[in-house]
Amino acid sequence: MNQRWPFILAAGLLAGSVLLAACGGGGGDGTGTASTGDASAVSPAVPDPTTGGADAEAATPTEQVIADLLDEVEAGDAAGAMTLVCEGSEEMVRTAVDDLARERPDLLVEAFALDEFGVVTADVTGSAGGEPVAVTVGAAEVSTGPCVAALFVTW
Repeated sequence: MNQRWPFILAAGLLAGSVLLAACGGGGGDGTGTASTGDASAVSPAVPDPTTGGADAEAATPTEQVIADLLDEVEAGDAAGAMTLVCEGSEEMVRTAVDDLARERPDLLVEAFALDEFGVVTADVTGSAGGEPVAVTVGAAEVSTGPCVAALFVTW
């Protein structure tokens, strides 16, 4: 698999984040976190009936690495979560992981989706610091195994 995929995934997710911000869905600051200023503006993820329901179970190693990262974040272990991040994606993901882990969130994977390039994304909802939060996580299988390449948070 092409070693540039984390950057392609990151660019695609970043473009989606910018589009969301332009449409009034949140303001991206380039650090992986976004803020709407109005928690009621966060739309819940719509579960994909082909990949799981309201509490999607990890069925593949790539889905499991996403679940493991979310477990580490929920436990407040940012350093543990960062061990699951792809080489080259650390800087893009670190701020979002640190911000979430600091709040000890309660997160729920709504659905996993697999694209034509083998990238798995997870739509995650929950709360952090008493406020609703929506998270999108992207991961893929690389030569060293599955890892998380992108994590975007909307507060």
